[in-house]
Amino acid sequence: MNTMKHQIPLTALLLLALLSLALTGCGRDYTAEVREFADGYLATLFAEHARHRTNITENLKPFYIDDTDKENAEMPEFIDIGPFTDTLVIVKEYAITNIEKIDLTGYDHAYSVKVHFALSDPTDNASLLRVSADYWAVRHKNRFYIYADPLLNYMLILEEDAKSAEYDKEATARLTEKIYRWLSR
Repeated sequence: MNTMKHQIPLTALLLLALLSLALTGCGRDYTAEVREFADGYLATLFAEHARHRTNITENLKPFYIDDTDKENAEMPEFIDIGPFTDTLVIVKEYAITNIEKIDLTGYDHAYSVKVHFALSDPTDNASLLRVSADYWAVRHKNRFYIYADPLLNYMLILEEDAKSAEYDKEATARLTEKIYRWLSR
């Protein structure tokens, strides 16, 4: 009889502990994982652009998600309006400077990833244009994906890859200036 009295509160405590655990698991901070994912995405993006000279490759598609096809997306849900360009944009350096959780319908875990770029002007070796871009990463089925890439229309490659590439330096300088003006608004 005494054991029955203690079983009800024990069961209630167990349920309360499980509920608490479930709620804290839903609120987990994935900032470190998002940073690692974004670094991997950007490294792959630069390498694929340098190797294939096209904006979207088969190796980039697994990074993308959209609202229609979800993880089978051809490209992210949001990109800059306008045509894709085959003109190279030379990235001297980049850094992920801020990651913060955002509200995005349909996703429990969505993050804004701020990336600062130093873009090189190939016609003026001393010139560096500093811009910031806002990528969005979302968690879906225990994986991260790129939901928004504001610079996917452009062929970003790292400066060391550009040294061995043949490209129109004047066109690159014009496009770099255009991106700078656009992102500096």
